[in-house]
Amino acid sequence: MKKQLGIIFLLLATFFGSAQAVVIGDNDWLKVSDTFGYSWNQFDAIFDTTTGACEVANCSLGALDLTGYTWASFTDVDEVLNSYFTETISIASSPASYTPLNSEMQGFLIDFGSVLLGPPGGPFTNMQQGFMRSSSSSDYTTEASLFINGLNSNSNLIGGSSLERDRGSSLRGGWLYKSTLAPPPPPASVPETASLLLMLAGLAGLGYGRRKAAS
Repeated sequence: MKKQLGIIFLLLATFFGSAQAVVIGDNDWLKVSDTFGYSWNQFDAIFDTTTGACEVANCSLGALDLTGYTWASFTDVDEVLNSYFTETISIASSPASYTPLNSEMQGFLIDFGSVLLGPPGGPFTNMQQGFMRSSSSSDYTTEASLFINGLNSNSNLIGGSSLERDRGSSLRGGWLYKSTLAPPPPPASVPETASLLLMLAGLAGLGYGRRKAAS
């Protein structure tokens, strides 16, 4: 009986573990809540702010292995947000705020994670902030902030901000994704110059031998 329960538990764990992936288009997104506590500068230390690619040999934050992940730009995050919300969102146009419906916010925050701020009915019940790779210190594309309002289901907020880059927070993580597309196949091997010359010399010798035998 214990063995059967163990098998069932393992199957359930595998199912729910695989359900954690947030696949949007060709990208597999990491939950923002998985990287809560790290600062913008810590992401900057391992990712290139132009391409988003990891630029160090050990691509990790603490025990979190980020090999193969890309640090998202604000346009990448816009695509994610607009796949959830009916209202068109552009983080770059902040400090304007957007007011998606409560049901839309809840679906998003379930997938990407959030922090419970207070009991239902409070000013804000859930919050999530995620750092993006913008290298400008004067724009609003450093961080996407999302709040779900417990007082009014139509007054949730989404906006961009440019907060402290050297401070981590239990409310802030990073926007990271990995492509689900298969890598391109390696190029066909090309014979080395020496091998090619040796083969040509052999063919030339074979032709010379045939002509000599014919004469």
